[in-house]
Amino acid sequence: MSSYIGIGFISKWTTKNIFISNILKAFDHEISLLGFANPIDILNQCFDNYEKEFRFDIKIDEFDFTNIILQIEKIENDCICLQLCIAEDELIGDRNIDIVENKIISFIMKKAQYFDFIFCDNNAYLENNFNEICKEPLFSILAMNKDGKIDIKYANWRIDGLSERQNI
Repeated sequence: MSSYIGIGFISKWTTKNIFISNILKAFDHEISLLGFANPIDILNQCFDNYEKEFRFDIKIDEFDFTNIILQIEKIENDCICLQLCIAEDELIGDRNIDIVENKIISFIMKKAQYFDFIFCDNNAYLENNFNEICKEPLFSILAMNKDGKIDIKYANWRIDGLSERQNI
């Protein structure tokens, strides 16, 4: 089984209803692509059972991805993370890593206003608290929303987890 690229959308100090509302706003144009008759019901099911995951198809710019895993997990106190997991060989495959990363960054930037943090990395999942996330590069790409200003940090590795990032 190949590894996956995880993209996590995190809100801190929020409620279930606010988080679902932000997801629906952030994914407004893509929500029909999720293949769900009622996305709110699916998101509610994810909240009611954090072990639950759903699979769907999504389009990021001109790239179509199938069998994407959607999970929601509560991290600490009132912090919630929606995670999309895309198989690495489907996301990158024989594509140029620079092009793929630029598409992912564009995708992240379009959604960053609705979340406090967005991360992307190989086999990424959130296990650290927010203070640790900001201190050192734990993810290949990390977007932070600071009062509406989006700051992106890059680690010295690319989203495939193997390639070295040049010019960071």
